[in-house]
Amino acid sequence: MVAKIKRINDKSADIDIGKMYDRKLVNENNVKKYLRYNDEIGNLMIDDAIYMAQKKYEFSKSNMNVDII
Repeated sequence: MVAKIKRINDKSADIDIGKMYDRKLVNENNVKKYLRYNDEIGNLMIDDAIYMAQKKYEFSKSNMNVDII
């Protein structure tokens, strides 16, 4: 999935089970480190999504020097 984030709302509980999940906003170079897909197909899909996002959207590297967790 590729999307441009316009804003981040307050964290809320999952509506089905009520659990609060952490959010991670990571540099595209570190996406695979956090998702940890073990299969080749999953990693190829991530590579394609990153490539597509880089072509479609402009990224400001100056404010993404570190991962926000």
